[in-house]
Amino acid sequence: MQIQALHLALKALDPETFQKLCFHLLKQKHPELDLKHVDGRGGDEGLDVFAGELYGEPAIWQCKAFPNGLGQSQRAKVKESLRTALKNFSLSFWVLCLSVDMDTKARRWFEKLQKSYESKVRLTELSASEIVNELLFRRTLRNSFFPTVMLDIPELRRRVTETGKLSTQELGKLTDENVEDLIERHQDQDARFRYEYVFDPESGPPSAQVPTSPGLFMTIADGAKKMNLYAKDVKALQANPPRFSLGFTSSGAKKFESFLDTGAPQEFEVDDLGPFTSNLPLLKDSPVTPQKLTVAPSPAVTNRKRNVRVIFRKSEAECLQYNLMEMNPVQVGRKEMTLAVSHARVPLRIQFVTPIPLTQGANVSITIEFQDKRHDVRELKKALDALAIMRPSGKLLVIDIETEQTFLDVTVEMPPEKSRVARYRNLLGILVRIADRFDVTLRTSSKPTKKDLETIALLKRYMDNDTLDLSEITMTVVKSEKNENLFSEQLPNGKGLFRVANQEYTPVPEVFGIPVRTGPVAMDMEAEIRNFPETLENFQKAHMGSGVKISLRPLGPVRFSLLPQLDV
Repeated sequence: MQIQALHLALKALDPETFQKLCFHLLKQKHPELDLKHVDGRGGDEGLDVFAGELYGEPAIWQCKAFPNGLGQSQRAKVKESLRTALKNFSLSFWVLCLSVDMDTKARRWFEKLQKSYESKVRLTELSASEIVNELLFRRTLRNSFFPTVMLDIPELRRRVTETGKLSTQELGKLTDENVEDLIERHQDQDARFRYEYVFDPESGPPSAQVPTSPGLFMTIADGAKKMNLYAKDVKALQANPPRFSLGFTSSGAKKFESFLDTGAPQEFEVDDLGPFTSNLPLLKDSPVTPQKLTVAPSPAVTNRKRNVRVIFRKSEAECLQYNLMEMNPVQVGRKEMTLAVSHARVPLRIQFVTPIPLTQGANVSITIEFQDKRHDVRELKKALDALAIMRPSGKLLVIDIETEQTFLDVTVEMPPEKSRVARYRNLLGILVRIADRFDVTLRTSSKPTKKDLETIALLKRYMDNDTLDLSEITMTVVKSEKNENLFSEQLPNGKGLFRVANQEYTPVPEVFGIPVRTGPVAMDMEAEIRNFPETLENFQKAHMGSGVKISLRPLGPVRFSLLPQLDV
């Protein structure tokens, strides 16, 4: 009843309060993230809560309080928020937080939305049931937002047991005695384990993503209380292993069969689960009624990694190789296995599904992901070149470095390169030249700014000794004894060949926020001095050491160049 009351109270929240609840819940759930809440009154640009830097690749949570469910108008609002966020930011994740659960129709729509945007951003959701489940384990947060919804059990217990009359020291001593007595009873029942109680009303529900402590056999969670069982007598456990029996309904049986065949994670709801029994004395005395079961591959399997060499080959002449990548299982089943090949510095992730056993000529499903998030431009260019080699078809080889045996040798069919990708690959080629020529490390985001593109074009012009038509160039010439007769002797009519040289291009160009030191640069042109008589008079009247502004009108294209050293 209390869970249902929480669902109803959550659904009744106004949008602003729901946003604040989500922020504080996420702040507790993800303490490692620097989460920030956005005041939407000035326009939230498609985000309510975010982690990361907005000019980088933030993770965004969009909160929607829809008390009447996710109908057509609500779906349109969700889609509009997503498009706005993608327009303004380069996202890593976009999470939809809802004050209700999706029905079947809404779930199908959201899965379709995930599929249609998978090349741009990873979409996921935080539904009402998940929020309620988190609140059950977070007493302070729950009481702050829903003070009248659920009973304050600790306060009620104090009144019934009169522990409120005890001092903190007395209560602590009483608690120690009771917990010690409880653990001794468990030890008398089953001495094969070491028992540990953890009381923490704010830690949230147990997570399969949290690494387990060495020797941990099982955790039983009940609200704020968690009991951990550690293997103590390993030989006794091996001689008489604990056994568990869990029944499935027809829908649950299908999911479990799928897990056994493919190894793909499965989530079982109450309607998928049957009775649960165990020969553990602890569970006989305290029967468990499963509410939700998640089955996934063990980290002991998925964390196994082998060093491999990956080769993309069109022909002997057209071949690209990665000498060191890592291959690990993603999921392993009875009929098929999914493996992934990746490396932190390589912007490619190769995932392939193979039948078990893997035989010559077997059908292998391959997915290659290009991940252009904050990688060195050299690695990005190499990755796109590797994919270009595979179009329209090419060989992909994965070789175990330790044994030098070929694990995978398949022909891959790929669609033609899109014009957008071709333009991006060309841009990366220019960026690699800039990085090499000016000895800088450039890491690109997926969306270079207009200023970035203008700077890239400028640096390319200097590297290529390229020309540009300009209407005017303005400079300041400092009068000295060496150049006091410059105009009268070398430019009697105000026309001639000019070189404008600088020790360095200023202001210092920046690409993706990284300064690029050009060294000496020059512009060469045939030009005439605008308002020559007036300029000549100003120069003649100027004092030694003072600067005179001169405006040139190029008579042809201006050539840009990098100088090995500044001419003196």
